[in-house]
Amino acid sequence: MCYDSFESDESHSVVVLSARAVDLLMDALIQHAVGLAECSHAPVSSVKSRIAYIAAHGVSYASNGYAVRTHSVASALKGHGLDVLCMVQPGRPWSLTGSGVTSVTSVGPVEEIDGVRYVHSPLGKVASDPFDMISASAATLQELFRVFRPSIVLAASDWKVGIPAWIAASRMGLPFLNEIRGFWELSEAAKNPSYTERQVFREARALDTFVAQKAQHIFTLNPPMRDELVRRGVDASKIGLVPNAVRRRETLPDAGSSEVRALRGRLGIQSSDKVIGYIGSFNEYEGLDLLLDACHRLHREGESFKLMLVGDDQPLANRLKPLSDRLVESGQDPVWLIRAGRVPHTEVQAYYALADVIVIPRKPYAVCQLVPPMKVVEALSYGKRIVVSDVNPLAHYANQYERIVACKAGDAGSLASGLMQALRSAAPTVGDEILMSNCVLPMVRTFVTLSEHPG
Repeated sequence: MCYDSFESDESHSVVVLSARAVDLLMDALIQHAVGLAECSHAPVSSVKSRIAYIAAHGVSYASNGYAVRTHSVASALKGHGLDVLCMVQPGRPWSLTGSGVTSVTSVGPVEEIDGVRYVHSPLGKVASDPFDMISASAATLQELFRVFRPSIVLAASDWKVGIPAWIAASRMGLPFLNEIRGFWELSEAAKNPSYTERQVFREARALDTFVAQKAQHIFTLNPPMRDELVRRGVDASKIGLVPNAVRRRETLPDAGSSEVRALRGRLGIQSSDKVIGYIGSFNEYEGLDLLLDACHRLHREGESFKLMLVGDDQPLANRLKPLSDRLVESGQDPVWLIRAGRVPHTEVQAYYALADVIVIPRKPYAVCQLVPPMKVVEALSYGKRIVVSDVNPLAHYANQYERIVACKAGDAGSLASGLMQALRSAAPTVGDEILMSNCVLPMVRTFVTLSEHPG
């Protein structure tokens, strides 16, 4: 059935929610999307090699990892001669608050960053009901496609981006592709195991899979993620890999620069101190409790070092129980621990410059066995010595670069040994394989083929 109007049926306002009701809700939502997509409209003349890249965040207002990845991919595609328009999820940034999102009062309808155009479109007052959200977002994207006339639509994670983009692309007769960057229901489950029993877990898994199955081509980050998509019923032959990468190789500030010396003094780090650095989120699955335990052991064994934690301004006792309770006594941190808190993105390089070793001690949760963190590629690009746990995505890097030290995931003793090994070793040698301009080539080849042979 073709739903020629984008207005949703009030009968979809479901509050419910037994397991059976959840299945019915997902089925109804998918049928709603299919009905909208089946209404073809007269296509407009497309601009050859113009890509509408639909994403949840853009660097036009955000500095989080998702926005950085979006910009890196878009810039690389532009460097290969493609005309890329980043269309931020309708309603954003005005509907957003929280970490990684800067002031949005000055964000215009179109912002250009490094030659990449970011398009922002208001959504109006839309209810939280997913049927209304999909309808309104798809209508907005369809109008943007009419105005900007892309020849290909590429939607990044997750389904809230992908389903409206697929509907609008289908109605306009445009090829639809999907970039899958993570399995966010697994990320939530790693923070809260009971999340797997909630309706939103099943919804996210089913709806993300639906988007992937509708796409002509899919791009994801690594072989474990590709294999997971195949297990979910996605055709392996249409999956390509575009791994995490950096836009360019950048030189860190010199250790003797005024910027780094000032930071060293502010943090109380002596020039002779060996610094173990962790730069990232403080989510439970990142393994910071194991890192604190490993460093506590090293200190008891007489090793001299500093552990610098960068990326969260919450007290340790709020995030790293129960270990922090015995490390943080009378409100005082151990002498070897430095908590820098959350820092502006523009200052992160100075913290990297201070670190002798970067550690990524992820735990062996399902999401960690599938999805690679961006920070390992950043550390490689900065020429840092690196210690990782041996979860699948990080073990891949340790196999590729023999000087990356891998330790047993979830084992503080193994982590402690790995840290000392890395401090006594040289940094890995890397080449241009970590540049996004090289990693994005599977996308480029697909876009060129679709442009030359549409349909």
